[in-house]
Amino acid sequence: SYSTPDDIPHDIRTTKLTVDAKHDTLLVPINGTLVPFHIRTIKNISKPNDEGGKYTSIRINFHAPGTSFVQQDMFPESNRSKQTLIYLKELNYRSEDGRNLQAVFR
Repeated sequence: SYSTPDDIPHDIRTTKLTVDAKHDTLLVPINGTLVPFHIRTIKNISKPNDEGGKYTSIRINFHAPGTSFVQQDMFPESNRSKQTLIYLKELNYRSEDGRNLQAVFR
């Protein structure tokens, strides 16, 4: 998505899911920091039914190594012997104001 961390837009709120269409990237807030995910790594996004209607939820499922239909070039082998790779399988967000989540879902 971005060559360096400095390429990530700095004018975006760190508490909001944001789509960067120019870079085909979804920026998600994790512990107060925007983390970029290229759209190729996203398997699907779903909006589960709200219970009670107070909150809007969104679930982002990611491709992960070892799952079916994953292209090998998405997860290149690490050539660093001491490096441990960590992959996210899914993220869930919930908000009382669902406008932002609805915009990302579209």
